[in-house]
Amino acid sequence: VYTGIFAERLGVNGHVYAVEPGPKLAESLKQTFKDVPQVHVLQCAAGRQNEIGDVFHYRNWSLLPLNKEDSRYKDKQHIIESQDHSMKEEFLCDYKTLDWIFERTPVQFIKIDVDGAEADVICGGLKVLKRDQPLLRVELSVTLAEMYQETPQHLCAELHVLGYRFFADQEPVEYKSIDDLCTHIPVGEFSSLDCICVPRGLQR
Repeated sequence: VYTGIFAERLGVNGHVYAVEPGPKLAESLKQTFKDVPQVHVLQCAAGRQNEIGDVFHYRNWSLLPLNKEDSRYKDKQHIIESQDHSMKEEFLCDYKTLDWIFERTPVQFIKIDVDGAEADVICGGLKVLKRDQPLLRVELSVTLAEMYQETPQHLCAELHVLGYRFFADQEPVEYKSIDDLCTHIPVGEFSSLDCICVPRGLQR
């Protein structure tokens, strides 16, 4: 959805990079946008480092290392009945850092919605964030971050060091502090909050 919206708003002079690790969805995106030259579909996952590993989808869209002894893999409920059967997909995943993907490409905006692995994406893109100071839209979730031994507080602290301020997604209200922001994250298994992260010097 967002790929099409961004491509339409940017027009032929802009470029949209859609990073999608799932083979089926990546191929679907390539077919959907095959006649839209400003859209570039990359079949990989944005991660902390460049590596290749077996993964499986857990619950919604979270990617976790494939370990059949992992209790989460054995969990019969990890496939939600309302979801497509492709949720059961296990595949070899190619992880690339944002620093590698955009080594020679300036970036103005990054949308990060990776169901708990947002900190890994940020960690792999520190050079790009320092170099370009792009506007960010980041999903924050307590329960999803826990699957990666992370917290929204730690992620926001990393961005704060880089000079980012935090705003509500739907209205131009700046959170007073990281603690203030985190109190607005809803509690629940799949609950999350979208946050706009604005670099220092750029008005919301």
